[in-house]
Amino acid sequence: MKIALLLFIFILSLKLQAIEQPIFLGQEGKTFKPTEKDMYELLKEKFRKFQQDNNVSEILTKSLRKKMQINMEIPTCKIDKIYNKQLLYTVKKDINFQGVSIAKKGQVVNLLKKMPLQGLIIFTNYSTAKEKSLLTNIISNYNTTLRIYLTKGDISILKNDIEKYFPNRNNIISGIVPMVFLKKFNLQCVPTVMYQKDYELIVSEIGEKKDE
Repeated sequence: MKIALLLFIFILSLKLQAIEQPIFLGQEGKTFKPTEKDMYELLKEKFRKFQQDNNVSEILTKSLRKKMQINMEIPTCKIDKIYNKQLLYTVKKDINFQGVSIAKKGQVVNLLKKMPLQGLIIFTNYSTAKEKSLLTNIISNYNTTLRIYLTKGDISILKNDIEKYFPNRNNIISGIVPMVFLKKFNLQCVPTVMYQKDYELIVSEIGEKKDE
C-alpha cells in the first residue's frame, strides 16, 4: 500500500512539473477576469492538501531511513587474527580481445595480478562506541585510500561522521557491503581490515577488547 501511494505521489509530482504556464498572445476586444481558479494553481493546491492529509513527508522520511539501516548479521571478531590468502578465479570460457587470446577456459587467474588493490578495505558494523572509535583511529593513522563497507548500523551516520571529522579527506569511499564481497573475500567477522601485499591479500581480523 505504501509503495502504491509513493508511486502515485511521484507520478503526480511529475505531471505538475510538466504543466507549463500559459503564454500571453495578446488580446482583442473587451476582456473579463475569470472567476474560476487557474487550473495549474488548482492542481498545486490539491497536491499540497494531499500531502498534508496523507503525511507524505513523514512516509518518505521513514522509507528513506529504513533503507539507510543495514544488518548483515556478521559476527564480531573475538580474537586478533592475521592471515594471507590469494584471490583466484577459474576462467569459465575463452576470453579474446581484438583477436588476441587473453585467457583460456580452465585457466586459474590471480585477480590481484590483473586488478591490484589500492589502499585498505575495512569491514565494520559501526553500531557501538568501540567500533566507531576503532574506525576513527584507522582513518587517522592511514592516509591512503580507504574503502569502508558497513555490515551493520546506519550508513547515513557513518557518512556524516566522516564528513564531520575528516572534511579534508577525499580518498575515503563508504557504503553498504555488497553481497558479492562477502563471498569473494570470505568475510568471517568484523571489524576486518584487508590490503594487498605482493600478489596476496592480507586479512587482519581485529578481536573484541574486553573492558578491564
